[in-house]
Amino acid sequence: MPPAAPEDFALFWEALQVIQERYVDREALDDTNLTYGAIRGMVEALGDTGHTVFLTPDEVQAQQDSLSGTLIGIGVMLGERGGRPVVMSVISGAPAEEAGVRSGDIILAVEGVSAERLGPEGIAERVRGLAGTPVTITVLHRGASEPEDITIVRQRIQVEPVSWSFVPGTSIADVRLIQFSSGAADALRTALEEAIAGGAEAIVLDLRSNPGGLVDEAVGVASHFLDEGVVYQRRDASGGEAPVEVRPDGLATDLPLVVLLDMGTASSAEIVSGAIADNERGTLVGEQTFGTGTVLNTIELSDGSAVRVGIERWLTPDGELIFDRGIAPDEVVELPVDGELLEPSDLSELSPEAFASSSDNQLQRAVELLRETLDD
Repeated sequence: MPPAAPEDFALFWEALQVIQERYVDREALDDTNLTYGAIRGMVEALGDTGHTVFLTPDEVQAQQDSLSGTLIGIGVMLGERGGRPVVMSVISGAPAEEAGVRSGDIILAVEGVSAERLGPEGIAERVRGLAGTPVTITVLHRGASEPEDITIVRQRIQVEPVSWSFVPGTSIADVRLIQFSSGAADALRTALEEAIAGGAEAIVLDLRSNPGGLVDEAVGVASHFLDEGVVYQRRDASGGEAPVEVRPDGLATDLPLVVLLDMGTASSAEIVSGAIADNERGTLVGEQTFGTGTVLNTIELSDGSAVRVGIERWLTPDGELIFDRGIAPDEVVELPVDGELLEPSDLSELSPEAFASSSDNQLQRAVELLRETLDD
């Protein structure tokens, strides 16, 4: 036992010795796996589920790739509807799209292991993997009665964080932000410049199923819609608080704005949502958000693994702590279980009539609210 370790850690070494000396399956005694399992257990004991986590070297690399706008996988954003894992959106041009996976598909299994057994994190972990390797997912397409097994070859995917399109028949720009990776705020600036130059009179900012990312990008994104004020407040372990101010030169500080949320809206996406709400800058529509409320710092360990640890709480500008609570929309609109989230790429191909008859009632409601504002 290390000389500086607390006495309680003697139990750990005692248990490890019992396992190493007496466990019957000798081939299963892998020191690295045992160490990683022990660290995971220690982290899980904190109760900070979904926030403070242990990452293997492969998971560290996957996180770094994601934050740089690159991922290795099949190209889907996962969420939950009616207690079941659902494909919330499919990245345009990704292997999943080419294989026939669609928004609204229910994930039943991955590689033959049921989704119920895997849970959300297990599904995401199994879908990820080495580029060029296959993975088989079992899905139930929206409106189908029988599931389908789809084998998809994982690829390295360059993810554009922002896309946009005009809502059919309107001057309302639908701006979709799928993650707060490096460069997201600059990408949003480009999208807003294009939309405004094209005659946009109002904005829908779609943050549905956005898992967050870099906090600095969140400040940049929020600042495009706010001309002054606070984006969020930081609270450290000692209880000290400090406001983070809006940056100057926002592009869309005076355009009518609706922000779309759902239970997959988390982390940096919640920072932006809270800033818009507390500064009374726009209307939030959709569902209660995830409730992250933690500033995370990834600290690398000696073998390339890491602990992603919550080092601060963040609060909304008005001082509301949203950890494990989430942000409530101004108007609750639940996407139907069989509903399909429309992407800007979908909108560019729809007629006004087709949009009106689509199942994305959240986006439809956002457009209704903005039309009412523009007509006033």
